[in-house]
Amino acid sequence: MLIAQHLSPTHKSMMVQLLSKDAKLRIAEAQHGSSLKANTVYITPPDKQIVFSANKIVLRKPDTTIGPKPSVDTLFYSLCEQKDYNIIGVILSGTGTDGAAGSRALKECGGTVLIQDPSTAKYDGMPQAAIQTGMYDAVLPPEEIAERILDYIRKPERVPETVAEIRTDDDLEKIFDMLGSHAGTDFSNYKRATIARRLKKRLDALNI
Repeated sequence: MLIAQHLSPTHKSMMVQLLSKDAKLRIAEAQHGSSLKANTVYITPPDKQIVFSANKIVLRKPDTTIGPKPSVDTLFYSLCEQKDYNIIGVILSGTGTDGAAGSRALKECGGTVLIQDPSTAKYDGMPQAAIQTGMYDAVLPPEEIAERILDYIRKPERVPETVAEIRTDDDLEKIFDMLGSHAGTDFSNYKRATIARRLKKRLDALNI
């Protein structure tokens, strides 16, 4: 698990020490070039951008002094590039709109996005911005997010290459025709596997 919390470049974070007191999982500061280990939570250090590339944590100095550091958007974009459809992104309390664009990207690449219910957030800017994209799976109070993550992990074949309910190209063509009639959008040139994955994700998200 990777945590990207907005911090002042000069702030000395005590999150590793504080969480380690009560957490059952191992809490560690993210280290450049290290691999992810099971049952470990990695905290991004101050004044660093964190990305995930080639199965390694990559830490780098921020490209600009403007904007939040570390950036949730930057982290989510890098996760999309891994082509791993079991990625789960969580947006929690925070100011600004960081994470909204990244959430959209994560959904488009087949990941799962969970958002803290803004009514439970001390700062609702980030949750509200992510919700406004319309690209998410659930909006939940914090105490229900962990349970939902476990549900997703335990669900077998969460993102298969094809969808059982969509058995033939004829079925997809019927769906494309309906979309074209109602929205005027032409999906005929999209890759069938991509369309099937995204339809499956929406079916799962809506529990239908």
